[in-house]
Amino acid sequence: LNSLEHSNLVNRSYGKAHIIDESRQEFSFQQRSQVNRPLKQKIAQAALAYLTDISSFYVDGSTTATEVLKILPSGRTYTVFTNSFEALKLLSEKPWIRTYAIGGFLGKDHNTFDDDTTIDIVKQIYVDATITSCSGFSQNGIFNDGITGTQIKRIMLANSAQNLI
Repeated sequence: LNSLEHSNLVNRSYGKAHIIDESRQEFSFQQRSQVNRPLKQKIAQAALAYLTDISSFYVDGSTTATEVLKILPSGRTYTVFTNSFEALKLLSEKPWIRTYAIGGFLGKDHNTFDDDTTIDIVKQIYVDATITSCSGFSQNGIFNDGITGTQIKRIMLANSAQNLI
């Protein structure tokens, strides 16, 4: 790790090492929300059909999952758990939705709360459904760019009766 750090290939912090990849540019939530938006809206419409017989769900900070929140029907009450700043803003405009903000430190993406505190909180939450995205998946489960965010998603998927990815 020392050699990798001196070569500017990783950043080290207590108990962790993060790969430095300057070729990957981070886009803001607003920028990402515009990419493939019509497809995200179609996915949201399809997901809505799975939310008819549930009362609680977790939604992550992805732009696709956020599209689901935009079209939640006003005649249906839900309890929604989220660690997404954008989702909290959307849900605050829907008084028929009971919203639980999963806290922690605001992440580098300026949209999600992803730290060890968040992990401790989500271990105690059980929901009817989880709506999440991921960078990829294998037979071992989903994965994402961030270690903490991936852990949160995996915990919520395990603590959910139904999963929408």
